[in-house]
Amino acid sequence: MGRRTQSVRVGLALVVGAVVAAGCRVPPAVGPADLPRDGMALATSAENDARRTRDPKRRAELWLDAGEAWLEVDRHDDVERVLRLARKAHSSGSTAARHNRLRGRLHLGRGEVALAERYLLKGLDGAEGEERERTIARLVVCARAQGDAESEARYRRLLRDPGDPQIALILAREVERVPIAARSSYLESLYRESTPVFEPAVPPPAPRATPEPRRAAFVAVEAVPRSRWQPRPVSPSKLVAMKNIRRITVHHTAGPSFWGHDERSVANEIRRIQRYHQKEQGWADIGYHFLIDRTGRIWQGRDLRLQGAHARDHNDGNIGIALLGNYTRQDMTAAQRESLRKFILALSAHYEIPAQQVFTHGEICNGETACPGQSIARFVQEVRSDVRDARALAYGK
Repeated sequence: MGRRTQSVRVGLALVVGAVVAAGCRVPPAVGPADLPRDGMALATSAENDARRTRDPKRRAELWLDAGEAWLEVDRHDDVERVLRLARKAHSSGSTAARHNRLRGRLHLGRGEVALAERYLLKGLDGAEGEERERTIARLVVCARAQGDAESEARYRRLLRDPGDPQIALILAREVERVPIAARSSYLESLYRESTPVFEPAVPPPAPRATPEPRRAAFVAVEAVPRSRWQPRPVSPSKLVAMKNIRRITVHHTAGPSFWGHDERSVANEIRRIQRYHQKEQGWADIGYHFLIDRTGRIWQGRDLRLQGAHARDHNDGNIGIALLGNYTRQDMTAAQRESLRKFILALSAHYEIPAQQVFTHGEICNGETACPGQSIARFVQEVRSDVRDARALAYGK
């Protein structure tokens, strides 16, 4: 009997070792019955305290405490539930940063590494001490899982003590690598839940002989119509009419890098962004009016007759143009540069927008964001010079 017991123990040890080696998500090495019972008790207690608390910030913190406990016992649906309650109670400052870190951990636990990276990055600024170290370690895992060696190395350099046992444990938890083609899909999990994959049913329409109406702004530039990426329904009650177009703001879509070139992957990416803007940001539709992919194609986003949601308090009369990808990591392609230049020149001429009203996201928001990255920001400076020259030729001044 003793020999059989020893054999069973050895067998269990080998199984556990195989699971860890394969990179599966495993709970911390604690008693098999203690953590679930304790975790559920802690979560329930925190939820009860949250319901009795009147202070909004404290209530949000207690909901987040409950989320931490539910996460430890892999109750992901409960984590989602209390995160929504926390956000409803209080969603600014340190509470918002903690919410983002916890949501990042939730997505990482599900293997949704690109989406996890996005939230962990948003929560990093509010993290200090051990919490900051753990967040960075999880970012290392996200980058490694996506095959992004450059980002992985950059995150590793931020770690103060990579040999710390807690950090080593996080780094040891491999997540299944995702294909390079899917690196940009930071909304893949949200999209995959309820939206079918887009398959272009018909070839692109031939260019029309007559120009578009003035309000559509497709002046001397062919744009892929909105219908080609099959958008989700919009929320009409949240829409505001665009009036007096007088400025342009250039963005990148941020998140993990985007390398897609074919129409299907680009259409899927735009629809994922729309879903994120609607589900996470609560907007009526995708925030940008136009998006430019790696081949230089211009895709119509939000209808230009409607005010966008891309520049905080500066959306009125503002055309939002976003380059698909993260240009703090990537470089623009030559096709993107030329397409962006021509498009801004066409819009500026059509709507009589002066060079000083062509912005980057960081400029119009007074440096509160790094969007769209330094390389695009330098390029926009060049384009502004082109706009000045074009206006000088047109108006003789």
